[in-house]
Amino acid sequence: MSDQTADYSPSIKAIFDQLEEIRTSQTNDRNNSSESRRRVYERLNEVSEILHGMALKQAQIDQRMAMMEETYAAAAPTLTKFSKTKQRVVGAGMLGRVLWRIGAALLGAACTLYVWRTEIWAALVKLMAK
Repeated sequence: MSDQTADYSPSIKAIFDQLEEIRTSQTNDRNNSSESRRRVYERLNEVSEILHGMALKQAQIDQRMAMMEETYAAAAPTLTKFSKTKQRVVGAGMLGRVLWRIGAALLGAACTLYVWRTEIWAALVKLMAK
C-alpha cells in the first residue's frame, strides 16, 4: 500500500498546488474587485456631490427667477403708468410746439400790424372818404 500512496503523493501535491494557485487567484480577484468597487463608489460620490451642487445652483436660479417675476409683476402697473405718461408727454410736447408756432405767428402778425398801423390807418381813411 505504501507503493500506491507514493504514487498518489505527487498528484496530491499537484492538486494542493493547484488549489493554492486557485486560492491565490481568488484572493487577488477579490482584492482587485474590492479596489475596483472602492474606485466606483468614490466616483459615484464625486458625481453625487456634483449633482447636488447643480441642484443647489438650479434652486438658486429658480429662486432668483421667481423674485424677478414677482418684481416684474409688481412693477407692471408702474411700467404701464409710465408708458401712458410718456405718451401724454410726447403728445403735450407736440401740442406745445404747435401752440408756440401759432403764438409766434400771431405775435408776428400783431407786430407787423403795429408797425404798419399808420399806413393801414391812412389806407382806411382813404377808403372811407371815397
